[in-house]
Amino acid sequence: ELEDPTVINIIHKGGTILKCSQSERFKTKTGRRKAFENVKSLNIDGMIAIGGKGTFEGVLQFFEEYEIPSMGIPGTIDNNIYGTDFSI
Repeated sequence: ELEDPTVINIIHKGGTILKCSQSERFKTKTGRRKAFENVKSLNIDGMIAIGGKGTFEGVLQFFEEYEIPSMGIPGTIDNNIYGTDFSI
């Protein structure tokens, strides 16, 4: 449970306290190819990525490889993008 005593002094750790990160498979060319096949099979023609530095780097690489129109909305839990004190 995330209550006051368990979240004191974790601001510098960001999302690592939640044990979350980008998919290891997506970091490989084979994994991104599978993601592209899934996107196409679902007739998705654009993506909105909500996240931080890792999310934006991943969606940029995906766009460069497969040209899926994409945009990013800052919403980092790692505090690694300036100006993201509040997000959707």
